[in-house]
Amino acid sequence: MNQQNFRTALLTGTAIAALFALVPGGANAQMYTTGPGFYLSAEGRYVFNHSDKSTTWTPGDSIIGGEFPDSDDGPGATARSGNGWGGKAMLGYRFSSNWDIGLGLSGNWLKKGKKSTSLVSTSEENYSELKTKLDYQVADFEAGYNWKMGQNSNMRVFGGIRFANFNQKASASGFHTESSSTASASGKRKTTFVGIGPRLGLNGSFGIGNGGFNMFGGVSGALLYGKYKDKLSVHAHSTSFFGATTTTNVKGKKNKSKLVPNAEGEIGLGYNFNSSGGSTVGIQLGYRAEGWWGVGSDANVIESHFTTHASNVF
Repeated sequence: MNQQNFRTALLTGTAIAALFALVPGGANAQMYTTGPGFYLSAEGRYVFNHSDKSTTWTPGDSIIGGEFPDSDDGPGATARSGNGWGGKAMLGYRFSSNWDIGLGLSGNWLKKGKKSTSLVSTSEENYSELKTKLDYQVADFEAGYNWKMGQNSNMRVFGGIRFANFNQKASASGFHTESSSTASASGKRKTTFVGIGPRLGLNGSFGIGNGGFNMFGGVSGALLYGKYKDKLSVHAHSTSFFGATTTTNVKGKKNKSKLVPNAEGEIGLGYNFNSSGGSTVGIQLGYRAEGWWGVGSDANVIESHFTTHASNVF
C-alpha cells in the first residue's frame, strides 16, 4: 500500500458513551454484556478527517482553447472535507447463554472544507476556489459470543452484516485574465457509494483493580460490495481581446460495482456504576480510528474532459 493510501491517524474521534444494560451482573462496558437482558449504548464523537484531497484542476489541463488554466498558471486548489460531528446508537439483547445480538446505527457529518489559491504576475492573474463536504451513515447487524474473564473483565467475538452510505460533494470556481483574454469556469462533482457486506471483530472490557474502572478496546474489519457513482458538471467561458467568446460545457458520469475494504479500532477508559434493579450504567472516554478505501473521489472538479479516480476516507 503506497503512502497516499495509508494514513496512520485514519479517522479519529473522541467518544463519550453511556450504557444502560437492563441486566444483572458485574461491570459492563459498551457492548460487553453479562446478560440476560437488553442493553443500549449511545455514543458521541468529534471526528478529525484525514481523507484524500479533491483538486480544482491540473496545470496544463486546457479548458478553453488552451487559456484556462494554462500550463504556467500553477496548481489549482486542493481541499478535503473538514472535521465534524458523529454518533452511534446500539440496541441489543444478551441471552442466558453467552450469545447476544445487536443492531447499531451511526453517522458522521463533516463540515465543508474550503481552499483557495491565486497567482498574480505583471501579465496575468489566476484564482481558484474549492469547497468539499462529506457525510456517511453506517448500519450494523451483528451476533456475538462472550467470555467472562474474571469478575470485571469480558471478551467478545462477533460477526454480522454492515451497510454503508457515502456522499461526497465538491464545487469549484476560478478565473484567468491576461492581456489578450479573460476566462472563467465552475464545476460540481458528486460521488456516492452504497454497499453491504460481512464484518468480523473482537472487543473486550478489562477491569482495573476492584473498583468500577476498566479499559476497553476492539478491532474489526468489513468488506462491502456495492455501487460507486461519480458525476461531474463543468461550465467555462472565455472572451478574447477582440471580443470573440467561447463557451465549453463538460458533463460526465460513471457507475460501477466495486469492493470496498473497511477497518476500524478503538481504545479507551471507562467507569461503571451499579444502579438500582441490578442494572449497570457506564461512561467511557476513548479514541477510535477507521478507514474506508475507494469511497470518494480526488479527481479534478474543473477539467476539459471527464475522468474519474476513487479516493480514500480516513
